[in-house]
Amino acid sequence: MARDYQTTVDLLVQRVRQDGGVAVTDNVATEVLGKCERLLNAHLKRVIVTGSFTTTAKQLIYPYRTTLTAAVDILEVIDITLPTYRTLFKMDSLAQFSAYEVGWFRNITGTRFEAWHQIARDFLIIYPAKAAGATLNIVYTKLVDVYATYAAAAAKNMSLPDDDVETALALAEIILLARNRNAAQIETRLEQFLPLLGLQRSK
Repeated sequence: MARDYQTTVDLLVQRVRQDGGVAVTDNVATEVLGKCERLLNAHLKRVIVTGSFTTTAKQLIYPYRTTLTAAVDILEVIDITLPTYRTLFKMDSLAQFSAYEVGWFRNITGTRFEAWHQIARDFLIIYPAKAAGATLNIVYTKLVDVYATYAAAAAKNMSLPDDDVETALALAEIILLARNRNAAQIETRLEQFLPLLGLQRSK
């Protein structure tokens, strides 16, 4: 069962008061926790959704967040044109397009989509362009909600799985301790936090 925001925020407030002597309002704690959850989901890719995406004739590059407003990273692009149902190949770089076809950028007459590539977190290349528009399914990491007030979040559940909520809590605690310049406690919390992401501090 998903953990609820109210209980999780209460725990965060309790921790920073006990561990760092930091007084923080429920509203501030709620917003910081929400931003930490959003950041971790972008990194861990836990909340995944599928959306419909309509292409335009003879267009290769799309500002995908105009349509998929809650998208962070694209994970899969699926051609749902009947009778086929195909997952397009992911290109890891623009150089891969050139290796596949030197004139790829001018190829606007393809009979079917073959590959895709995400540029930063704003643009999506779907190759080759086609003479007519079509509909694709896009699988992506969701930009989870951030609540600005405790009251707005109280009846909501956390978006991350329970195990990852602890990681979000740890990160939020570090940020709130840093906000109060509590250096000693930050060091301790960092040592506990980094292993949660499989990281370690450089010597």
